Amino acid sequence: MAKFRAYFYCDLSKNTGLGHFRRLSFITEHVRRQFRGECIFLVEPSKGFASHQRLIFQETKCRVISFESRKQNSWKRLKPAQLLIIDSYLISPLDLKTWRKFFKSTFVVIDDLERGFNNADIVISPNVLQPGSAPSVQKKNGQVILRGEKYFTLNQTCVSHNRSKRKLRSQLRNILVSIGGNPKKDVIDKILRNLKRSSKNKLNCRIMLGPFGSAPASSFNQKLITELHCQFIRNMSNIKQLLWADIAVISGGVTKYETTALGTPCFILTQHRAQIPFVRSFMSRKTAISMGIADIFSEHSFQKKFSYMNQYRIRRDLSKRSKRLIDGRGFERILPWLRICLRKNKAEKGV
Repeated sequence: MAKFRAYFYCDLSKNTGLGHFRRLSFITEHVRRQFRGECIFLVEPSKGFASHQRLIFQETKCRVISFESRKQNSWKRLKPAQLLIIDSYLISPLDLKTWRKFFKSTFVVIDDLERGFNNADIVISPNVLQPGSAPSVQKKNGQVILRGEKYFTLNQTCVSHNRSKRKLRSQLRNILVSIGGNPKKDVIDKILRNLKRSSKNKLNCRIMLGPFGSAPASSFNQKLITELHCQFIRNMSNIKQLLWADIAVISGGVTKYETTALGTPCFILTQHRAQIPFVRSFMSRKTAISMGIADIFSEHSFQKKFSYMNQYRIRRDLSKRSKRLIDGRGFERILPWLRICLRKNKAEKGV
């Protein structure tokens, strides 16, 4: 039998951020463990290809292939595989129809917007649903559509912490600021300024700059950095820092799922208007507090909400609701459907 091989394709750049890649990086861990095969990332060539290649290998230990999806030669160079998983806003249903001509095996698409990928075998829309709505499975014309937060996949470390009991400190001291892979200096300074104004306690801050962060630590407000005992961390993994934090100020992307699963009380600063509907879903489940849009959030509102979060009872209740909402075990629920599709598509034939 041919060796199991899976390809992963996602958006990865300063403009599209790290969210699409991070979702796939979580899934690679589970695919590798379940199928004991090779996981390969297909990345569109760009000026930052070399750095993207290093980033992907560092986080996933997966091989990276330069791949131009609109050129037939790129497809012809690929070795046979059983599975292709796509997480991309830049790929349209029409693109996927073209891809089907070259790739004959199982297609899985992660699509928050449900744009009508009729050529995929499985479509996963892992958004948090409104209160009263339950995760669902829809089967239509041989396609499986999985909807709801229970299909969101996190890595095994995060899942393990979700299952364990977390005891929060009564006094709010440790603050994590993690607002994307390329945070803006003026937004970070504004957050730090409001943290200083909002708390009478001594605070310890850690700021995640991310792999795309271009601003050096020396460019931030040095007085605030000293007063808030700030540390700068150039890393992509948030788990260790989220467990350290009493509260976190985060972006509206994938980090909110990690934060929720770990039970870390958080404020969400939306980075892009496209994230607003997804952040509102979290707000409706009372698992986070929204601070609005990063570039224009109200300083008065920030201080008022920080004072509210300063209450231990509020943080404790929010943490408990969060851990119940997101458990990170999405792949366990996806796996039975994936096995059915692999058998149906006679995956051993590959590309």
